[in-house]
Amino acid sequence: AINLKKVELYTQFNAEEHKTSYFESVQEKGDLIIRRGKAFYISLVLNQNYDFNAQQFWLQFIFGSKPKIEDKSLGNLKIRANTEFMKQLTDWDINMYNGNGSALNVQVFIPASVPIGEWKIRFIIIENGQRKIYEIKNDVYVLFNPWVKEDDVYMPNEAALEEYVLNDVGKVYLGTSNSRDSREWLYGQYKLSVLPAIMYLINLAPLEPVHRSNAMQLTSVLSALVSKSL
Repeated sequence: AINLKKVELYTQFNAEEHKTSYFESVQEKGDLIIRRGKAFYISLVLNQNYDFNAQQFWLQFIFGSKPKIEDKSLGNLKIRANTEFMKQLTDWDINMYNGNGSALNVQVFIPASVPIGEWKIRFIIIENGQRKIYEIKNDVYVLFNPWVKEDDVYMPNEAALEEYVLNDVGKVYLGTSNSRDSREWLYGQYKLSVLPAIMYLINLAPLEPVHRSNAMQLTSVLSALVSKSL
């Protein structure tokens, strides 16, 4: 029987492609941190050569406790070669490339309308009417993507992206208009504990997945939560 032997999420390569390589959890924990509106790579290594006439292979991307295709909290993708890959940027999409017998090498596209937060990946094999389900253990975080026009946080100015998104050090100004001083401010957004802390706050917010995809709604609720706790 065919089984899953190994999963390669290419966490470092995907992080570099998605401009998330500075996050410490990529290096130290092997977290997959990616941005919506862009494709990423996964390889699924099987214990024997696959046969698409005898087996089906699926990847599921799951957000929250009640995932649904309708609100983009569920991506249900059959692995196959796909000549139409990324022709439509509004839905999940998948393409298998460089298949070599026992490895399913795939690109997965995440639409820019999915909820922000922690996702789970599930791999499914269907053979002889039997279904085998494998839960991928790595933590997977999907972030906003200001580099793509389809995301509602899109910023066309590269210098602004460098300063306001990627830079983790800034200045805080003190004093009055007549007597000013500045100090270095370490934002620390790449520290190991930051993403889990943000996910904790987001999970406190009374938002449905469809609203977790909207930057204005999400930041408004988070701001209210932080203000309430002060």
